[in-house]
Amino acid sequence: MSDPVTREGIVSEIDPDWLPGTYVDPALSPNGRQLAVTVIQDGVSDIWIKRLPQGRFSRFTLEGGHRATWTADGQALAFWSDRDGSLRVYQRRADGSAPTELVPALELTPSSGHQVVYSEDGEWMIVEADYDIYAVRLDSSEAPEGEPRGIKTTEDREFQPALSPDGRWLAYVSLAPGDRDFTVTVCAFPSCDATYSVSTVTGTTPAWTHDGRQLLYQGPGASLVAVDILPGTTFDWGEERTLFDVGGFLSQLASSLRSDSRRPEVRHDSGSGGQERSCRTHRSPKFFGGAGGAVSVSGAS
Repeated sequence: MSDPVTREGIVSEIDPDWLPGTYVDPALSPNGRQLAVTVIQDGVSDIWIKRLPQGRFSRFTLEGGHRATWTADGQALAFWSDRDGSLRVYQRRADGSAPTELVPALELTPSSGHQVVYSEDGEWMIVEADYDIYAVRLDSSEAPEGEPRGIKTTEDREFQPALSPDGRWLAYVSLAPGDRDFTVTVCAFPSCDATYSVSTVTGTTPAWTHDGRQLLYQGPGASLVAVDILPGTTFDWGEERTLFDVGGFLSQLASSLRSDSRRPEVRHDSGSGGQERSCRTHRSPKFFGGAGGAVSVSGAS
């Protein structure tokens, strides 16, 4: 069994009591009090919500759903589902007080590669579909008010978008045709005209710290890498630093961080095929500074 790990590589175990099944795509609420996670049981994916640290674990979707994302105010969740035959984005209030609704402005029906990210000010929804990245402006109720605009739609594969807490910079992963190495790339949001290649060898799953002063990603050999973001009007960063070698522990850093929750998320993949997994949560004040924390999904014993 694998357990949560701090920035220094110190392992601890908290809250092991979860339902049997495979757990993927954890997403913490903006206030850090609830965790949405996709649970796969008998080949069927649904979203469940866990009250942290050891509260109720309740089913959120009944007709299938995965890759949930909290709205900026934490009142609702957007998620992907093919319940009507095509993969689309749906939204529902987190407390279940209203029916699930299709997000009508998103006419994207990806066959692969899909993700939704909200800006912390609630003004933007960023959508990844088929390795392209789009942005949609939101109204005061966080509903789309226009058509998606392509911000990274090149011949490269561009995915895993992560918007900085101040909304100025969009980090994502790019892979050029014929290349084998993934690159963590940053552009100025929302124009994304100029791009900056941050990772020097390879990098995936970028995530910003709560204060936006560091960008984290998975580097070569499953290492956890951090770069400092230097102050200024243009984007600049420091040297890559490997925090520690996570080996088989870390397979994904979630691409969304909320400034008020200060919690990055980590998913573990034991590489054991269909082995059941249990979800772990832990607080780690030293992980990313402040009152941080992390979430992992670890192999069951």
